[in-house]
Amino acid sequence: NGYEFRPFVVNRDEAAYCHIRNIAFANLAGSETPITPKMVSDMTKAPDYIEGGVLLLYHCEEPIGILRCSSDEWEDQPVMNIGPLALIPEYQGRGLGRILLRKALQFTKDYGYDRAYLSVNGENERAKSLYLSEGFQQVEGVACNVYKLPSK
Repeated sequence: NGYEFRPFVVNRDEAAYCHIRNIAFANLAGSETPITPKMVSDMTKAPDYIEGGVLLLYHCEEPIGILRCSSDEWEDQPVMNIGPLALIPEYQGRGLGRILLRKALQFTKDYGYDRAYLSVNGENERAKSLYLSEGFQQVEGVACNVYKLPSK
């Protein structure tokens, strides 16, 4: 009770989108850098943007989750790109991520795609487990490395 999906509204929801994404990914290596409302606004003008493909999950009028579906290609075939899919930490572990993911898969089907893909941080074991349990298969793996140059 009290949960509701709402479509993202351009020029209104950018700050809520950033708030959720930045809190949810604050401790994930490679995703710690906050995004800005300008970055979200630019996202809505990109060629891969799908009207209605960005949703916010609310609980009692408070935005707590985001979901983005965008048009892409993989192996020269059209595919729905799911991500980010994020919940603020207080709401994680309640099955809401699964609901977000299933909403994305339904959007994928409704929009006429027969395939979807997503990327997940390799250290995010809970997310990886969720995606595998919902039928996703790992097809690629990427390792990101950093080298810090000594200061003079």
